[in-house]
Amino acid sequence: CISIIMKKIDQTNYKAAYTAGMRDDLGLDGTNVLNWLDIYFTIAFAIFMVPSVLIMMRVRPSLWLPSLEVVWGVLTGLMAIANTPKPMYVLRWLIGMCEASAWPGTTVLLLSWYTPREMAKRQAIYLSSSYIGSMFTFAMQSAIHETLDGRSGLPGWRWLFIINGIMTVMSASISFYT
Repeated sequence: CISIIMKKIDQTNYKAAYTAGMRDDLGLDGTNVLNWLDIYFTIAFAIFMVPSVLIMMRVRPSLWLPSLEVVWGVLTGLMAIANTPKPMYVLRWLIGMCEASAWPGTTVLLLSWYTPREMAKRQAIYLSSSYIGSMFTFAMQSAIHETLDGRSGLPGWRWLFIINGIMTVMSASISFYT
């Protein structure tokens, strides 16, 4: 559940950043940058979903899934240093590659451990958690904007990516030990 919460925060953080100053700082008015960020992510996500599950049949899921989550956490943090949309497109593509493992990988794990009767409840809890992540993103951006905007010379929207990346890497790192 923590993984899907982090995944949803990572998937929506750039929209919160866009409305919290990224649009103005990077001069993105009138562009389709949000659409392209979605498109690059979604294409990579769709392409790498099946290969990721196939790799998980060879590499222990307890290593594969958190490893990819660490990588996408680092990539999320790197969004803070982008000064134009082009590096963001590349980062979103790479994040989509890594995040492609999360939902199908977790589903494979759940199917491996639980009976069909138990599975319905676990899958419902897992999917409900994704909405918590979506809701949390904009609340987190508001709090970051109020408390960190301008700190160390960085606008609040850049802090969102940094803090989000740290949160993702920390939660993934804990997964190696649980």
